[in-house]
Amino acid sequence: MNCPWCKGQIEDKEIQDPSKSHGICFDCAQKLLWRKAQKLNDFVNKFDSPVILIEESGRVAGANSLALEMLGKTSESIFYQNGGDVFECKWAQLPEGCGNTIHCKSCTIRNTVMHTLSTGESCHNVSAYPDLHYLTGTDKVEFIISTILVNDFVVLHIENP
Repeated sequence: MNCPWCKGQIEDKEIQDPSKSHGICFDCAQKLLWRKAQKLNDFVNKFDSPVILIEESGRVAGANSLALEMLGKTSESIFYQNGGDVFECKWAQLPEGCGNTIHCKSCTIRNTVMHTLSTGESCHNVSAYPDLHYLTGTDKVEFIISTILVNDFVVLHIENP
């Protein structure tokens, strides 16, 4: 199958739903998503705390400047990465990767984001305890998170990083 945008070959591993008769390649999808996410930048930069945009497959589409500062990353380095990779979760480093380990089943951040993605329901003031002690030097890190669906994106608001 060829990408209708760039005419390049779409590899079998890029086809998420074989029942669909059309699609675009990974590179074109990223470019389209990047443009779409950039339109929300003004919105997320109005928050006075970290905000991360998650797209419909659960990958990071962008973040406000406070989130980038908190993470110590650039917008380019987090774009289209799994959340666990962006947060540098130690479980995401396992061979199974972010979202596929036994530990991911109990990840409050992932579960809250995926709940909002699948149901459209917002979640407010959810306590999350990501395993970041090797980055922060403390035994326990608590985030208070909220999620809301805006267009095709989940806005993940981190209230006390």
